[in-house]
Amino acid sequence: MRKISLFMLYLLLSTSAGAVVDITKFKFKDFDLDLSAGYHQAFWTPYFGQELMEVDTEGLQSYNIGVGTSYLKNNLLFFQYERPFKTNPEQQSIIERNANANPGMEKLSFGLSPSVLIKIYKVKNPFLKMLLSTRYVNSKEIFFGKAKAKKAFAYVSKNSTVTDNGDGTVTFSSLERFSAGETLSFNTEFKDTSITMALPFELFSGIDIRFGYYKVKWFRPSDYDKTWITVSDSLQVVYDTKYESNGAEFTIESNDITSPGFNFIFNARWGVDNNVGNVVDQDFKLENNKDLYYASGILNLWYNWYLKGKVKDGLYATLGGSVSRRAFTTELSLFSGGVGAREDIGRVYGRIGYIF
Repeated sequence: MRKISLFMLYLLLSTSAGAVVDITKFKFKDFDLDLSAGYHQAFWTPYFGQELMEVDTEGLQSYNIGVGTSYLKNNLLFFQYERPFKTNPEQQSIIERNANANPGMEKLSFGLSPSVLIKIYKVKNPFLKMLLSTRYVNSKEIFFGKAKAKKAFAYVSKNSTVTDNGDGTVTFSSLERFSAGETLSFNTEFKDTSITMALPFELFSGIDIRFGYYKVKWFRPSDYDKTWITVSDSLQVVYDTKYESNGAEFTIESNDITSPGFNFIFNARWGVDNNVGNVVDQDFKLENNKDLYYASGILNLWYNWYLKGKVKDGLYATLGGSVSRRAFTTELSLFSGGVGAREDIGRVYGRIGYIF
């Protein structure tokens, strides 16, 4: 099946209008081998609305070894082996469950930018250019958290079931009480899926503009729903809350992540179908009669230094970082809202390597 698929791709490139393919253009001398070692650390700051808890979170802190190949000085194939700096169970779990959380820094990636394909295949058909630029990302990233109670509250996990008693009260199959000073431990896994295509032309030299569809989902404790309190001691209930959104995304980025000097990725998303819910309130808009908005933005900046200046060969180093914000709000703002759902995620990373 793989051979058939590759053969069909060859025919497509060979026979599509405006496309000319000469497989002999791939020359061994144009391939490079890249060996590298690096560091990565992620940070998550969740917004919890009311001051019920003091939250401390832990993201991945790791070192990695990478092996890659490039063609015509542009990334072709890259493999990364990653291990945690610390040996605690949380870091080990993050390593095992994370998958491709860093755009442009995936553990295993394959592909060429549209501009490189144009050079190799002499592609002129705009539709084929867009088709070849298709990028599919299915990633997940886990963080661990500890929420220290500032005042007593009750906690309902996502696996709990709810029973309506018919008298204005409900019963949860799982409910824990936390006194002031006690700590609730939890983990949050951010799941992210997107599919995008690049415009078939360059508005600016060295820059790709992409557009497409995304879907995100995660769970974490939240006290936005204040409908219920415990009967016996009138405690505020904190729920393991589900956040979901899908919609449109726009990306502007450097089309060669290894080019000397500064490079960047900027991504913006706007939700079309958004929902926040828990075991009692499964649909925020229906239950609260309010529109729910979702927006996110991420900026990833890094600098590539090569010993040979602008020549991508020999010794090199990369240093970078990213910041992002994702927010569910009842107002058109990334900085305020009525559901206490704002996530700030940042990361720093570095790499040193040698290109043969």
